Amino acid sequence: MSTQVLPLTLMIAGACLSPARATEPGPRIPDVWRVVYDFMVQDVCVDAGGHTQLGISPLDQACTRHRDLLPGEPLPYHKVDWPGAEEPRQRTAGYERSDSFPFVSLVLGPVAVQTFDFGGGDRSFGAFDHGDGGQVVAFSADSAAIVLTEDGGRGLQLMAGPECVKEYIEPRALLDSWVIVGEGARSVESGATLAKLRIVTDSMCPRALGYSYTQWRQTALRFRLSLHGEQTEPLLALVSSHFGGQAPASADHLERFYFTRELGWTRWERWANVSVSKAADRQVTRAQHLKDTNRCRTLEPGPAEGWLMIDCREWTNMVKPDLGSGDQPTFWLERLQTYPLTMAWFADTQHKLPIEPQK
Repeated sequence: MSTQVLPLTLMIAGACLSPARATEPGPRIPDVWRVVYDFMVQDVCVDAGGHTQLGISPLDQACTRHRDLLPGEPLPYHKVDWPGAEEPRQRTAGYERSDSFPFVSLVLGPVAVQTFDFGGGDRSFGAFDHGDGGQVVAFSADSAAIVLTEDGGRGLQLMAGPECVKEYIEPRALLDSWVIVGEGARSVESGATLAKLRIVTDSMCPRALGYSYTQWRQTALRFRLSLHGEQTEPLLALVSSHFGGQAPASADHLERFYFTRELGWTRWERWANVSVSKAADRQVTRAQHLKDTNRCRTLEPGPAEGWLMIDCREWTNMVKPDLGSGDQPTFWLERLQTYPLTMAWFADTQHKLPIEPQK
């Protein structure tokens, strides 16, 4: 199935057909990052009176106006991935929820929190159990970057960046690490940078940093909309590729992130470069298994020959909240508030901070 990428003129025209953007108060984002922030946070649909519409997402035809979710605001819907072809049809809710919501940290400033929430079997949606976690995107003068993450493999991981020069990690030492978009307003639409970072699992700055070639761009893409494979209208997407090395040709893997203004973090992919991988046979097997599940079609080709997509999540399967009043997205945030390394960074003080209208 071919990928439809539209010229910029058509992308702008198509945006006029989307539901109207509503203006509401939001956190104080530096002007250079307002556009990127809009891609990091999912939207809520509102009626003519500005009231949030529960159970409706920006992908629904019933959504005529939408705006960014506000800090502390309940989620009126959840984004879930798609079940594999081998699963019974009654499993329509997929395996993993991933919601994108704002938080205001007194230490890091406005951030975007994106969750990994698995359900099914002995795991429950809305509760922290094995395999769950998330990631946090923070903004500096020079970049929007992932500064910490948690998953079922290595647990809580901090992303030490180029400012990690002291013995112990300070919050600012995490900035400009796992870069999504860099160099401020000069390159929001497209660009590339060589990020410097090292993943750490304690409070110590590493002795040396590694390198990751990172490139980003905006384009229009269609995402999956139903179990039967229908697709959305073209959505403007921010696509960021994080290579495991200093150059694409020598990197053995990459992670590709897709963000949309409507849904925040919308899709994630992992690719393997079998031409340089030490486990090429295993990567070929993983790529074939992913293809057989039919969970994710290929949206865009790999960087070159020899690259295979080996894992993917596409969170465009919309489900209603568990509670009639909407769900507070706190299951992982509360976890961060208990870790000694992060508890002060995510203290629940955001409701006391001033807000200003989005421009």
